[in-house]
Amino acid sequence: MTRDKQVLLVEDDESHALLASLLLERLGFKVQVINNGEDAVQLFQSMPDAFHFVMTDYTMLPLDGLGTARRMLEVNPSAVILLCTGRDDPALMREARLAGVRTVALKPSNRAEMEDLLAGAGLYTYED
Repeated sequence: MTRDKQVLLVEDDESHALLASLLLERLGFKVQVINNGEDAVQLFQSMPDAFHFVMTDYTMLPLDGLGTARRMLEVNPSAVILLCTGRDDPALMREARLAGVRTVALKPSNRAEMEDLLAGAGLYTYED
């Protein structure tokens, strides 16, 4: 059941943040949006067990999504982190998986893609 599960969404592009948060909310999650990796890490450090999962963009400044994920995993090695990107990059996927990121995927652009992404990561069932 996804109701009331808190998600941390890290996305520096306002339109992508809005779309992703709406899709997650429609699936029953409560979403907290942070627009950069540095602030997201700071929040995560203060509440390392507060989020069901973290969904982060890859391309951000000054701290990219992989750096954000690494720093969060140092704080809580069991954190579930999804890294989303706008490009298919097998080297990035390998590097992220080695760093402990649960899933690396293209950014979802509709409800079905978001459901598939979350179901593939074991975070959502279609009956939710």
